[in-house]
Amino acid sequence: MPGAPHWELAPLSMAWEDLNPEQLCEVLKNRSLNGDRSLEVLVEHMDADALVLWGWEPGGNRSTPPLDHPEFMVALRAWADAGGPCR
Repeated sequence: MPGAPHWELAPLSMAWEDLNPEQLCEVLKNRSLNGDRSLEVLVEHMDADALVLWGWEPGGNRSTPPLDHPEFMVALRAWADAGGPCR
């Protein structure tokens, strides 16, 4: 199985493919859909969770995010520090 030791299929609540950026923002902040994470905990999760980090080094011919992880974390922290605005 790819990913981290706790890798498993994502729940339906993480079916983000057809969401626009505003909708994705709202889902990420929704504690009933994000593992009951506050913005602060969400930032910590994105910074340290092995499965999240795997996305930047997935191996094989898999694509990676458009930002490297440090750039992503700067943007994520700025968003969270601003209160997680979606508009």
